[in-house]
Amino acid sequence: MSKRTILCAIDFSESSLSALRWAFKLAELTQAQVTILFCYRLISFGDELESSIMKRDIEAKAVEQFHDIEKKIMDFTPVPYEFITEIGFFSSRIEMYIRKSSVSMLVMGNSVIANFNEHKNLNFDQFLLKTKIPVVIVPTEINGFI
Repeated sequence: MSKRTILCAIDFSESSLSALRWAFKLAELTQAQVTILFCYRLISFGDELESSIMKRDIEAKAVEQFHDIEKKIMDFTPVPYEFITEIGFFSSRIEMYIRKSSVSMLVMGNSVIANFNEHKNLNFDQFLLKTKIPVVIVPTEINGFI
């Protein structure tokens, strides 16, 4: 049997950092692993070379930001985790990841939800109806659990 996976969508806001802390605490309690998903859009008005440079720069910056978070949040954690970046909208990338992987729960901050209506006019309520796993929304400031 494969290990449980908690998918945590982040945008590097305070809200998503609270969600990440929550995801790690829950993963520790349930002996799950965490996949951290960062999505971005690649809008280029130039040629393919410009797009590839832009993609490289965006992903390098995301990895750098993630390493800063690792030092603050995940130092000495017993929870296995991975960080992935995807080009696209959070709603479609999350749906795709859930379809292709064994995800037991989705955790995200309320700042990620604010971007849900940008793709195919899909709002968060419609997304929830399509999603067949528990979804936890963590506000920017959360007290008690973490």
